Amino acid sequence: MMITAIPEAKVNLKSSLIGAFFGTILWGLARGAFTEGASYVIRMSKLYGSIAVIPIFLFWLYLIWIIIFLALEISYVHQHYKQMENRDYEKNQTPLQNVELGFSIFMMIAEHFDTGKSYTSVSEISKSLLIAEDSVNNFINNLSSSDLIYIPNESSGKIFPSRSLNKILTKDVLISIMGTETSTEIDDSVSKIIKDFFTPGYEKIGASTIEDYLNQK
Repeated sequence: MMITAIPEAKVNLKSSLIGAFFGTILWGLARGAFTEGASYVIRMSKLYGSIAVIPIFLFWLYLIWIIIFLALEISYVHQHYKQMENRDYEKNQTPLQNVELGFSIFMMIAEHFDTGKSYTSVSEISKSLLIAEDSVNNFINNLSSSDLIYIPNESSGKIFPSRSLNKILTKDVLISIMGTETSTEIDDSVSKIIKDFFTPGYEKIGASTIEDYLNQK
């Protein structure tokens, strides 16, 4: 119950049971060690007095919280190990793969909204696309700052498109993921080349919307 209730995100039952199993074993070992330590303090109370119990009690609290956090960590690793395995792959992604991933994340949010599947969350996207939640959050932050998605309450994890899908341009989603601004520190001619490269692509997409894209699938 502790492993399920303490984390803000949803914890799978199997992962919580595995974490609880190892946590219970460590708790039992720690309890045995504490019993021996307390007995020793009682035997030595004639020399140090009852005040010796205080550091033993404080160390017990410290040890118990280490066990709790370790059990939570075990549960987290078990639940997210597939996404964690892909961290190195995500770091080595090409710019094109990065754009594809960002667009896939938004389309997942849009499809859930379009088909009436309650809502999409970061953990659900992470699990479905097998990528780390940190990577998902980076794209979510960009989409949110571009006013393309709406998050009513961060603690709830619910993510919705910010408006009707027929009013969200495909071009705007790509711009949010790739950006259009160039660094002020580079040469103007380089900046012009980059803009000349992106502009025809955006113009070709034109006024097509996310709804148009979903209808073509």
